[in-house]
Amino acid sequence: MPAIRVLQANPAVASVSTPTRDWLVAGSRPERLADRLDESTSFEDAIERVRSRPGEYTIICVRADAPKRVQAFRSLTSTYDLFYARRPQDGVIVVGDHFRDVLAELPVEHRTVHPSVAVDQLLFGTRPTGSYVETVGRLGHGERLDWAVDGSPRTTLVEWLRVDETADPATTQHRLDDYLESTIGGAVVDGGSATMLSGGVDSTLLHSYVETDATVSAGFDSPEFDFEVEYAREASELLDSSHEHLTFPERDYRAHLEAAIDATGLPLLLPQAVLMHLTVAETPYRTYLNGGLADGVFGTGAAAVAYLARYLGPLGQMTPGTNGESAALRRACRQLRRPATDLDGAAMNFRIHADQQLVADCVGRDRVEARKRARLRYTGRRLAFDAGAGYGAHMHLGHAIEYFHDVILTNWRHAAHAEGKAIVTPFGGRAVLEAALAVPPEHRYARFTRPPRDHLTHVVRHKYLLKDLLESKLPAYDGSKPKGHGLLPFGRYLEDGPLADVFDRYPLPAFIPARSRETVRDGTGEVTWYAANFAIWRDRVLENDALERFTTTKVVER
Repeated sequence: MPAIRVLQANPAVASVSTPTRDWLVAGSRPERLADRLDESTSFEDAIERVRSRPGEYTIICVRADAPKRVQAFRSLTSTYDLFYARRPQDGVIVVGDHFRDVLAELPVEHRTVHPSVAVDQLLFGTRPTGSYVETVGRLGHGERLDWAVDGSPRTTLVEWLRVDETADPATTQHRLDDYLESTIGGAVVDGGSATMLSGGVDSTLLHSYVETDATVSAGFDSPEFDFEVEYAREASELLDSSHEHLTFPERDYRAHLEAAIDATGLPLLLPQAVLMHLTVAETPYRTYLNGGLADGVFGTGAAAVAYLARYLGPLGQMTPGTNGESAALRRACRQLRRPATDLDGAAMNFRIHADQQLVADCVGRDRVEARKRARLRYTGRRLAFDAGAGYGAHMHLGHAIEYFHDVILTNWRHAAHAEGKAIVTPFGGRAVLEAALAVPPEHRYARFTRPPRDHLTHVVRHKYLLKDLLESKLPAYDGSKPKGHGLLPFGRYLEDGPLADVFDRYPLPAFIPARSRETVRDGTGEVTWYAANFAIWRDRVLENDALERFTTTKVVER
């Protein structure tokens, strides 16, 4: 019976086996790092080699010397997850890159849900750090895992980031251009790759560096999604790519949602994660280029509103009108005057879209505040920040929280791995984050447009570092057009569409108290969407005693 079992769902993992070592490397250019690992390489040396590289990496070393042990390291910017557990039935240590594979190794009675999951699921829609199951660990950013068969797992934070240099936007764009050219140019030219093209800035910019011409996108026939389809088509024409668009009937959305949760082994954060699974399942490519993580580095839509509030100051609170833009501007003006670490400030509410009062009614305000503080502690251990008030402090901390707790790529990568395919994520490279952080936060995320636009918040151009770079490469691209973030109309789906009966099929989670059950059940907002995802995951994955690992997963045992 092996003492250690490593499960590799990612087909792009590079491996090296020696008499007493098994090295496994996932990341930007894994083969280049794996080629330098051998029998004599210490794990400390391996970590230093990762740190010296500009990309993102997660590495594993299984050692056969007595006692047998597994060591792992996830670089600070790596989006390649790693999960670990010990099988209660035989004591075997299991380490894997797909949550479902690891969960399938445990009996149902040992898949206990952590008490804080209720808060995280309703507030964030996901598990920002750690895993959904108490008996399964998840390696954090910059952390090292050491686990001998005769002991317990030990994790240590060994990497964090502080950028002391200052660079102007032009220098940063030049560095980014060099990095993307060197990384993308050689990583996805095997003839079996395609770019996931939404038509937005991130994916369009990435494809401008690709030597192959295939692009793919997917959508449902919901009228609210039509403009997203048009964006992808327009970008494909500008890039002169060979574009394949898949369209699915919205009446089948629930079935596709169930299939995506089966594939990822996790509740889905965003409704379009279903489209990511359909894309990799229904197209023939082995590798997909994805523009995820760019918002947390270069600027979310919240940065545009905050930038305008910065200049308006107290006058911004007198902005007339009752529309969403005016209300967001007034709220930003109030929030920026608070310390960046204030629970009601702008920074601490990044990546939270749920109705926080409803969540507090369900689980208690103290628990909500505790989970927000937990995100702050996690972020602050990895990246220095200014706790003062003002635009720069809030935007730096808020985007750092967004960056380290953006688990969208976990859903997308898991969906690909379930189909035996891989996703390449260039914006996860350490060099990308370092280049952006060199620009002072006051100038990093947004600036005024030239000339001003007609709508209130359109006078500000957020994510301009990427938009300007893209327009220098593709002048015809209109970086000022509004973007819908690819969101499917899940509110309508819940009200009278394909998800209207979801809680008849999958009962509400038990952690929603009686006083809030009707509100959540009949709702159409994020809290209801998050609750539905948890309910489907609970019944199809968590409590599934016939759960099996994927047939394409490779196994290394010592």
